[in-house]
Amino acid sequence: MTYISVDDAESYLRNGVTADIIEIEAALISASAMIDRYCARTFTVPTAATTRLFVVRDSHLVKVDDIANTTDLVIVDDSTTLVAADYQLETSPGRSARPDSAGLTRPYAYIRRVSGGWNIDNEATLSVTARFGWPAIPDEVKLATKMLGKDLLASRDTRFGFAQVGDFSRRVGENSMVTALLAPLKSADSIGIA
Repeated sequence: MTYISVDDAESYLRNGVTADIIEIEAALISASAMIDRYCARTFTVPTAATTRLFVVRDSHLVKVDDIANTTDLVIVDDSTTLVAADYQLETSPGRSARPDSAGLTRPYAYIRRVSGGWNIDNEATLSVTARFGWPAIPDEVKLATKMLGKDLLASRDTRFGFAQVGDFSRRVGENSMVTALLAPLKSADSIGIA
């Protein structure tokens, strides 16, 4: 899974780096994976709903994986199927506005119980069926993928350089333009990866 097409990458490379399609695809797959690890989330746009279980630790607010939209959304709290009046989807605690103040349409990452409270248990009793992912791949992610892909292709012949000894998350952190693009998109679950 890559965040841009090979054609987009070839256009971005502008013949500055020569590579065949297989090398470009491999660089794009690696760049996309690096971005996912750095941000501690995936920017995949879902095409179908899946079901995931969550442990509830707060009587009113629960953190869930990114939810792209409300299509096919079903929330079941300890065997009770909720209706829309029972909960509120939020992009961050207390914020349900989409798009945000910067114009980015963020996924929902929290579910607030507005009618009653969640059944708190030490087991995963909250079932959420949703389209997990992002509503659209942010432009910042697309550009970061191009930049990292080009970087990977350009450094493939480097001998004893950071291309051979650097780990993926450090590689993202070494490119200040990429970190500036991705910093606002990092998950609250991400740790301080430099």
